[in-house]
Amino acid sequence: MFEALVILGLIAVAGIVAAVYDAIKNQDDDSVAAFGEQPGDNIQSLFALDDIQGEWKMVSVGKNGNFAPSMVMQNSDLRMVIDGERYSVNGSAGKIVLMSEGTSTIMDQLDDNGDTHLCIVRLRNDELEICQGEVGDSRPVDFNPERSDDASLTRFARI
Repeated sequence: MFEALVILGLIAVAGIVAAVYDAIKNQDDDSVAAFGEQPGDNIQSLFALDDIQGEWKMVSVGKNGNFAPSMVMQNSDLRMVIDGERYSVNGSAGKIVLMSEGTSTIMDQLDDNGDTHLCIVRLRNDELEICQGEVGDSRPVDFNPERSDDASLTRFARI
């Protein structure tokens, strides 16, 4: 009897996984398009640390052109809090340093574990967008979602 219940449970799990995979594969997803600039977008490339204080919810994340599906992000609860120079994201924490470079704002993310990520940041339509390089890599130069440099793109909505 127990073995039959286990087999039925495994069949149910397999069915759920297949349904989620099909939904992801066949969805008309806007998560990549979320980083493409649209006519009429309000882009603020220069801003101060005071402008991004508070709590933010991650609404999009991707790397090398692969983005989490919108339905996954809607059901997630990944949050970032910026308090002064300190940030925390679901258990990770550290210091952020914003600097103006020409007509853009750049950010160094100094994790408490000693890692440093070089980033570019902007506010677009009141959402915070961060393009973050891998530890040891150079700073990304643009927000192009179709990339192959292992930089991650994240978008946060203010809570």
